[in-house]
Amino acid sequence: MKNNIIYIIGLTGCGKSSLSLLLAKYLSYSFYDLDNLIEERENKSISKIFSEHGQPYFRNIESIVLESVSNKNKSVISTGGGIVVTEKNIPIMKNSGTVVFIDRNPEVIIENIDDSKRPLIKDNKNYIFEMYNQRHDLYIKASDIIFKYDKWDSDINITFKSFIKNISEYIK
Repeated sequence: MKNNIIYIIGLTGCGKSSLSLLLAKYLSYSFYDLDNLIEERENKSISKIFSEHGQPYFRNIESIVLESVSNKNKSVISTGGGIVVTEKNIPIMKNSGTVVFIDRNPEVIIENIDDSKRPLIKDNKNYIFEMYNQRHDLYIKASDIIFKYDKWDSDINITFKSFIKNISEYIK
């Protein structure tokens, strides 16, 4: 594992933040949520950044923040769902750490996600399918490890057991 940094990538609602936090605790690593770091840096929510400045501005800030954590050894970094759309982000992650793609079927995500905090999905259920089709190949290209999990367990710890079993040989 490169530099003891693990990046978690995947669609919105696939479980990146929850599994990343559990993985960080399991490994006794630091945990960073890229979206939270962006909100702190900009002093506003992601949706506010998008509405006030647009997607290109957000993607630029996302790359800056990604680069700022790419030297944080012994870290698990939960990325935003669109981290792979900016071409330069993939080599930043691959050169500084191990990239784990949580590949969850969009149908499973739609059935189980709380869309009240995800306005793009709430207003357009097809959004998640569109993002899957647009980004799936990029997630594959960026990843060192793929965790394919098409169930939605009522307890995140059950999912985490499958997650850790699937990736453990790569992260030790």
